[in-house]
Amino acid sequence: VNRNNGEVLHELDIRSADNSDWDPAQPNKLLVASHDASLAKMQGCSSHPHENCPAPFAIVELDTDDYSQRTLFQTEGEYYGAGTAALRVGDKLFIGSFSGERILVAPIGYGVE
Repeated sequence: VNRNNGEVLHELDIRSADNSDWDPAQPNKLLVASHDASLAKMQGCSSHPHENCPAPFAIVELDTDDYSQRTLFQTEGEYYGAGTAALRVGDKLFIGSFSGERILVAPIGYGVE
């Protein structure tokens, strides 16, 4: 959105986008957490804040120059779910969740076909 006049410059299709973080090594790349679970499932996880929330999610990289996007990580959430934020460090992603007491460290490309 153009901040001066409110004109929509581009629209993107990222399913249930959550938090986003800039990639410190690539200033034109935005890492976006994308959820693939129902609101009811996500709310159910809130009643067990110290446990894993088995909700599917992906981390999507958005190029802010040409608006291209690619999935960097994807999981069904069985062992670590409901990822809400990611930070790239080298060839790995450090992923946080609103549920549980762990941080996931995963190679870029995991679960992506």
